[in-house]
Amino acid sequence: MPSTPDGPTSADRTRLPIPDKEPELRRAMRELGAVLRSGASVRRHRTRIRRNLDRRLATDRRIQHGMTTLLARAAGAAARTGPLEPVLSARTRAGVERLGARYLRLKRPDAFHQLYSGVAAAAGPSIRVALSSASAPLGLNAGHEPSDPDLVPTLLAEADRAWTARDHDRTADLLHAAFEIVFHRHYHFEDTVSPLGNDPDTFLAPFRASSAFRAMTADPGGREARDPAPTDRPLRLLATTTSNFNFLAGILAEYEQRPDVEVRRLDLRHLPDGPWRAMPRDLIRNRLRLSTGIPMEVPAQVRHDVDWADVVFAEWGHRSMAWMSMVPNRRARLVARIHSYEAFTQFPHITNWRGVDDVIFVSPHIRRLTEHTVPTMLSSGATIHTIPNRSDLAGFARPKRPGAQFTLGMVGWGQVVKDPLWAVDVLDALRAVDSRWTIRLIGADFAPDTKLTAAARVYRDRLLERRAELGDAIVTTGHVGDVAHELRRVGVILSTSHREGTHEGLIQGAASGAVPVVRNWPYVAKWGGAHTMFPSEWIVETPQQAADRILGLIDAQEFEAAGRAAANEVRSRYDWSVVAPRLEQVITGRGPR
Repeated sequence: MPSTPDGPTSADRTRLPIPDKEPELRRAMRELGAVLRSGASVRRHRTRIRRNLDRRLATDRRIQHGMTTLLARAAGAAARTGPLEPVLSARTRAGVERLGARYLRLKRPDAFHQLYSGVAAAAGPSIRVALSSASAPLGLNAGHEPSDPDLVPTLLAEADRAWTARDHDRTADLLHAAFEIVFHRHYHFEDTVSPLGNDPDTFLAPFRASSAFRAMTADPGGREARDPAPTDRPLRLLATTTSNFNFLAGILAEYEQRPDVEVRRLDLRHLPDGPWRAMPRDLIRNRLRLSTGIPMEVPAQVRHDVDWADVVFAEWGHRSMAWMSMVPNRRARLVARIHSYEAFTQFPHITNWRGVDDVIFVSPHIRRLTEHTVPTMLSSGATIHTIPNRSDLAGFARPKRPGAQFTLGMVGWGQVVKDPLWAVDVLDALRAVDSRWTIRLIGADFAPDTKLTAAARVYRDRLLERRAELGDAIVTTGHVGDVAHELRRVGVILSTSHREGTHEGLIQGAASGAVPVVRNWPYVAKWGGAHTMFPSEWIVETPQQAADRILGLIDAQEFEAAGRAAANEVRSRYDWSVVAPRLEQVITGRGPR
């Protein structure tokens, strides 16, 4: 249809949408506003509204342009408004973050970048920095690194200015924004070498130069007196974590059966709302306040549990450790346990190490890394231990099934950090010699797409291609209730991970009599890695070296002898009968330390 003197045609409007005049855009924007406000009436119809909106956002470029235009107008208004700018900034940023997250979930990175660039262009400096810091983690989820190389230094400089002004809240917001970028899993947990593990001094240099970071990590001095272990009543043990008691469950079950121990559990996810929340930003804020002598508030029920306890056991060196380290006036000893991934997060830096009495590492190499990256842990006076996880290995000694000698196995494989593609490379090298070789991938598959970063999805898709190529040579079991029974089929147990703390699956496989082959975990090799946990003859550098180790034991008697030796090795070092007394000495404070 040709243009008329009265204005553009419908085709022109499609190319140049006018948000206030387009009925579809107006309707979609009303629905977006409703979703962002999350009012009571919206909650009843939220699923339908979101489904309709997602369909439009995924397919209609007019809708995408209209949403960007709407939020860019709000950003421009905020830049011009003056006193109202903080309110409009917060609303605009929240709207952009939520819409951007939807675009990424809908696999529309083009719309995501258009949104952020369009709003940033209209915004004032404060919104622009806030948007850049908010968009960076979302972009990393989609595999896009921040385009501004100075973003983190800018955030740290702003944090230092806020700290000079003693604005704890803004300082915490800015440090949190910087942490969310540099400690993002894209850099530490996906298919790339962690810059923290590889060169921690260079990685941490911008933070160590920041006055705000130095204040947050400073040793506050002093150490509260703790009560001695009681001798006239049961020991009171408060176990705390943030949602994950997995590695502690068996230990607590045993203590709960003992007459000399009373046990309570505290999941910090369920704290009532308040300034004490165990969320990263709130933890940073409370740690900054502590550095100026302001103690953290504690909700009444938790105060009651902490005052009841003789010992608090904080599982995972994550939110629970940092939170409990700041609880004031605590007569109970705090024992914190660090596994592996926590060393690659901000939480050891947020922890008040003067508030930790004992810290347990499950492996020497993670301990070495953390001692280097968190010097205040060493200077605080906390007692440091290396004690492996609980592994009840007696039930794994079961007869192997026929054909096990030609079967590789991995226990727990559906994550990038486990690097199952490396295991498939080992399988390829073996099958080039003997086509009887197969592999069993024991445990759950990769998480759904919605819970994977772009890098993890790319890795998963490469693995799917290899599985299709090799067909029946790769068997996946899904979740297994009885791992020991499944390991009867496995003659060679693999540890192919980028990074491990102890690798329980490998230990279980070795306890079953399978021959262990351990990759020298590359992300922690600098700190001793697998060599701190297992005999050197088990450890290899490449898939071909792994195949050579396996083929060198092809004689049946030699193969069985290697399996028996491996089982004896792990039982003597990692069986719960060996580990339990060491852990009990730390937890109870009774006996030699």
